[in-house]
Amino acid sequence: NVPVSVDNDVNCAAIGEAHYGAGKEYDNFICLTYGTGIGGAIVINRQLYRGSIFSAGEFGHIVTHAGGLECSCGLRGCYEQYASTTALVKKVMNLDPSFTSGREIFKHIDNIKVQEIVNKWIDEIIIGLASLTHIFNPECIILGGGIMNVPYIIERLNALFYENIMPSFNNVVLKQAQLGNKSGLFGAAHLAAE
Repeated sequence: NVPVSVDNDVNCAAIGEAHYGAGKEYDNFICLTYGTGIGGAIVINRQLYRGSIFSAGEFGHIVTHAGGLECSCGLRGCYEQYASTTALVKKVMNLDPSFTSGREIFKHIDNIKVQEIVNKWIDEIIIGLASLTHIFNPECIILGGGIMNVPYIIERLNALFYENIMPSFNNVVLKQAQLGNKSGLFGAAHLAAE
């Protein structure tokens, strides 16, 4: 006998970041989380955009490689098959099966072969971010998921991202999520309070 509010995990994370974290100063931003897959959320005029059937923001399933790797959604070539943390771990495990997590991979980032794989994976992230930037023209892109706490990734994204978008979109700011794994909890609490 208590009220219940239900929403998508990344929608909740975006609301949390909008009110209490990295999105506080922005009216229009998109939020992506990189992990098992890639989740997304869209904030327009400080409101969550949910889409016609409440499913907007499935950024992990934009097709970045036509006819590419098969995805669990049934399509081929989805962004998350190339740019999720899972995709990175699979690639590096082909080099060394003991690298079973992002944490393990970044302990060995000085290994040239590991670094090459990581750099190609960051290029895949940029492909998706560039497309989303050109579609939404956001003020900010908030990047979440544990892997986005690695300084190497954020530094490389900031160094290369702007070379891969049209100059007129250079106002967009890349930011790390500030609330970590609690962003969804903050957002869910905020939505429930509304």
